[in-house]
Amino acid sequence: MYHSAYEGGDDHDARGTRRPSSSRSTAAGDLQVRADPPGFGSGPPRRGARIRQRSVRQQSVVRARGLRLTGCEHRAQRDRRHRLRPLKFADTSWWAAWSLPRDSRHLEALEMFALVGDHEQVLTTNLVVGETWTLLRRRDSHRTAVSYIDRVGVLASAAKLVVHAVTAEDESRAWGWLRRHDERRYSFVDATSFQVMRARRLREALAFDNDFAAAGFVEMRP
Repeated sequence: MYHSAYEGGDDHDARGTRRPSSSRSTAAGDLQVRADPPGFGSGPPRRGARIRQRSVRQQSVVRARGLRLTGCEHRAQRDRRHRLRPLKFADTSWWAAWSLPRDSRHLEALEMFALVGDHEQVLTTNLVVGETWTLLRRRDSHRTAVSYIDRVGVLASAAKLVVHAVTAEDESRAWGWLRRHDERRYSFVDATSFQVMRARRLREALAFDNDFAAAGFVEMRP
């Protein structure tokens, strides 16, 4: 959340005639799967059954060993993106401290980010990114704000960060939530963040302003 207080602070080939396994050649990146052992079943399986059996064994080996059937970097990156799941939400209050070395909580912000595991991601929204830009531009400089946007892009490209574009439904639910809660001066951006976290079933937030804790979430600390 943005506060005014921040302003002044620091086929495998197709099967044809069966060939001995010793004569097979394996292309780079392919996964080698052994043929059925002698005596398997009551007789030689049909061609379609052999293909299905081989496919099932391939999938089992891939799942057990964590192997991929390709060595292409772009597909590897896509697979990694698929495996990762956003687990922690980043708020403006944390982004600001993370971006400004002279901020009193800068080291704490860095330590909090270090707690994010190698196979985890951070989630934020386009509204939070925009709010952080405004805060950094006013509190520090245009150069600092641009540097922040560049670093967000790097994290997203490395599949470490997901920037969720807030939808009309997110906004509608956020307004509904704000109408029901007058116990604290929540911002609209905060309310949309809460909605996105609830929709994604996230509990932990990288945040410093206590609004997330007051709304029922867990604010991380190193």
